[in-house]
Amino acid sequence: SACVMAGGLALSACFLPETLPAEAAERAREQRREYRLTEDESRWQCLAKGLTRPFRELSILNRNTFFRLVSALAFFSGMSSSADQTLLVYYIEERLNFTDKDISLMFVIIGLLGVIVQGVLLKPLTEWIGERRVIIVAFSCGIVTNILYSFAWSKQCIFVAVTVSTCGAMSFPTISSIKANNVENCEQGRIQGALYALSSLASAVGPCLLRLTYQATKDTDYPGSFFMTATVFFVVATFCAWLLPKDANCGVSNDGDLEESEEVSRQPLIQNGSDHSS
Repeated sequence: SACVMAGGLALSACFLPETLPAEAAERAREQRREYRLTEDESRWQCLAKGLTRPFRELSILNRNTFFRLVSALAFFSGMSSSADQTLLVYYIEERLNFTDKDISLMFVIIGLLGVIVQGVLLKPLTEWIGERRVIIVAFSCGIVTNILYSFAWSKQCIFVAVTVSTCGAMSFPTISSIKANNVENCEQGRIQGALYALSSLASAVGPCLLRLTYQATKDTDYPGSFFMTATVFFVVATFCAWLLPKDANCGVSNDGDLEESEEVSRQPLIQNGSDHSS
């Protein structure tokens, strides 16, 4: 693992090109310079703003109805996916007598099919049915996967379930693409950081909720039914995806219900309190 990480670091440092446009980076630096020149703040005020900045950066997720929908579906699907990844191995070892060989085979299936789905299937499927329907398909696969987990009676059922689950992995890159295409170039880092922060929160909450549910189902005839909690999360995420506009990945929408004014959508990265109040 250390060698793989070291290799990734070397490749990133030596060969990975910069994706942030130079003009976007310069615009962000100019905004920061203007902010420092116009604001006369004490050291404590600067410290307080520094501590609260993560929350202010996350406010981009609450910019309008469209962003709230995308954030909600990302959060609920993230809770389900993280819980599956965290608890599945422990469950199948305890209940279905999975051996090290079985678990290795399961991860081989996930890895190989994941490469095929992400590298081969995702792009043509997106071009064919659009980003919104790709997300709905991915979440539907998540629903089927967790139903199979809930009532699996053999190792073969788990292998079928993880095969279906690889299609569910199409959701996160599609959500990231939708959000990135609906903000200004100078906000790309902010929106991706906010999305990953939301994903991290979901990764903390999801396994805890399913673990609590397992305490109630472990002594029943269907101990795996705690995975139905993850199914409910995916159902909610699917509903949020269904509410997205059909042209969700085409930039700023003309629908007044989904988009606020162009001025609001182009707010700078750093604003003072008076700007928000006005």
